[in-house]
Amino acid sequence: MILTNIQLLLASSTSPLSWEEEISLFGQLPSAKDQIVKANLRLVVKVARKMKCPEVALDEFVSEGLLVLLQCIDTSKVDKGFRFSTYLQDSLYWYFSRFKQEWIKCNTGRVDSQMIFEDNDDIIDLMEALEVLEPLEKVIVEHYYGIGQESMTLKELNIHLGLSPQWVGEILARAIRKLKMILK
Repeated sequence: MILTNIQLLLASSTSPLSWEEEISLFGQLPSAKDQIVKANLRLVVKVARKMKCPEVALDEFVSEGLLVLLQCIDTSKVDKGFRFSTYLQDSLYWYFSRFKQEWIKCNTGRVDSQMIFEDNDDIIDLMEALEVLEPLEKVIVEHYYGIGQESMTLKELNIHLGLSPQWVGEILARAIRKLKMILK
């Protein structure tokens, strides 16, 4: 089983890198890539465990997380003063949430749009909750999560709507906050 091998790797992996160690190792790329992967493997597994989804096995999240880790090493901006672990964690959460939706859509033949917002084991009917949103917020949520049509990335949405990616992301975040407030 893959998870057993990962747990063995975790037991023998190095501790998280200090800021100075990150700068030093990223200055030695590509030869230090293995050491950076080993130092951040725990973070990948930790974030994967937080993605509770009965339809997707932990092994799937960890496998995908390792690919994200490798991509983040190539695109990180440690030399500009950003901590790699913060960048990696944000990338993992974003990717895992998209991966979970795509996996469910491909493997079960359904879009999990009615179970996107989950809090305290109460599931809200998304279709009713969307009525609370402004028209632009509703359009962005529907397109992003593929409700009634194929899902789009933020980049695709920005092209489709003629808005900047940052603005589309902020509108989406605001809409999600509104929807989550309904749960309280």
